[in-house]
Amino acid sequence: MRSTTITSTTTTTTTPHHPNAHPESSPKPTLLSLPPELHLQILHSLQYPDRLSLKHTCATFYRCADTSIPYKVAWLVDRRARRLAVPLGTTLGFRSDSEFCTQEVKGIMERRRWHLECRPRGAGCALGSGECVKRGGRTWGGWWWVFWVLGALGALLVGLILGRGGVEGLMGR
Repeated sequence: MRSTTITSTTTTTTTPHHPNAHPESSPKPTLLSLPPELHLQILHSLQYPDRLSLKHTCATFYRCADTSIPYKVAWLVDRRARRLAVPLGTTLGFRSDSEFCTQEVKGIMERRRWHLECRPRGAGCALGSGECVKRGGRTWGGWWWVFWVLGALGALLVGLILGRGGVEGLMGR
């Protein structure tokens, strides 16, 4: 894995304190305003899909986010060890991100992004260790389909009512 150097390109401007100044007028901290050492620590903790996403946020991270072959392989090995889906296609290329991100890989990344691989009810998050905040606890978890069916039935009932001239038409009056 190659070593990465990040240089800070941000400048800081200070304004004199004014008694009528609003807190909203002060500049909000951004990821790029963090020290370069923290950028490297963040990058070293990310798996391949997260590195790829960060790489495409700005020119600074495009230059320093390494998404080379070792990161792709480590991501695939980690997924296999967790018994998660891995791409089985024979057209998977490792030379570039565009070769690697086939439709199958894009589908896996999309399922990962929406936490669809996470086990509900505190069994752990597939993105990392610990409980998944998206699928466990007070969220819908494995019951999402019930809400979808109820919504579809409600839409169907409204369509029937409106198509037959309201409630009276539906009752046959």
